[in-house]
Amino acid sequence: MKESQVEKYLHKKIEELGGTTRKFTSPGRVGVPDRICFLPNGRVIFVEVKTNSGKLSVRQEREIEQLRSFGAECRVVRGHNGVDLFVNGLVDNCDTCSKLQQASGDDNYLCKQCTNAKMNGLV
Repeated sequence: MKESQVEKYLHKKIEELGGTTRKFTSPGRVGVPDRICFLPNGRVIFVEVKTNSGKLSVRQEREIEQLRSFGAECRVVRGHNGVDLFVNGLVDNCDTCSKLQQASGDDNYLCKQCTNAKMNGLV
């Protein structure tokens, strides 16, 4: 799967939430995130899109860290599954997480799939 396909998928999923994305390019600046996501609640998130096996370049890592140091929200998503996990996190936690949180009384409790996804850098 190509990175451009993952970008299109991200755009589609954000539009389903009532938001939109824009391709982010910055002439003379290498390593900026691929997309800026604009959500209906005014939230703006910079997103670097990768394939499942894609790696961040050193310049991309530096750019993301710099944007974060200014208080910007930046995320890296990998593949369609990473997009789904990212988008689900914007709406709410997955159904399993919600049930576990309700049962445990801990709003931060994550299911095994979401925990693994975060640990493996999918979201």
